Amino acid sequence: ETYYKLQKYPQALASFREAEKLWPAFTNYNPGVTFYYGDSIARSGDLTAARTLLASLIARLADKKYAPVLLVRLADILMRQGHEQEALGVYRTVSENFKDNKATWMALLRLNDRDFLQATPWSFRRLSDVYQEISRQSTDIDLREEAHFKYVLLESLHGEAPEALRQIVLFQKKFPRSVYAAVCRT
Repeated sequence: ETYYKLQKYPQALASFREAEKLWPAFTNYNPGVTFYYGDSIARSGDLTAARTLLASLIARLADKKYAPVLLVRLADILMRQGHEQEALGVYRTVSENFKDNKATWMALLRLNDRDFLQATPWSFRRLSDVYQEISRQSTDIDLREEAHFKYVLLESLHGEAPEALRQIVLFQKKFPRSVYAAVCRT
């Protein structure tokens, strides 16, 4: 789990596989670790195995608050596998049906991201508003930061220059250690 949290995914995957050899049932006792295991598998490129592991975890946790987040991650894998319509269906279902869960904001972020590169000075405002809403409403700091950065980026690409500059400065103050703040400085 430590390797995963340090974003050392190949080492995390090797550790998870070693743990599974030593104690095959370990995934039944800790859904969080199982998610990290499945995500590490996905990041290694074995999307089919990751999808299988996450699907079994979702089935086990169907009545828990953790399941919608897993559904979003499963949709991410579907998207990478080229199953765009299925992934979009999952994102929409999660965003519409799990309002008290951070997965709602994750799914809305993914749906918005699809249209990000097609935004124009005449159409960006709808996307910008959704990113701003995610940034304001999500309780997850990483999600808030990412959504706020995308809001600021859209403003800087398509909005008025003085407001865009003001938003960039505010972002840097709000998230001074952010990886995105480094992008703002360049």
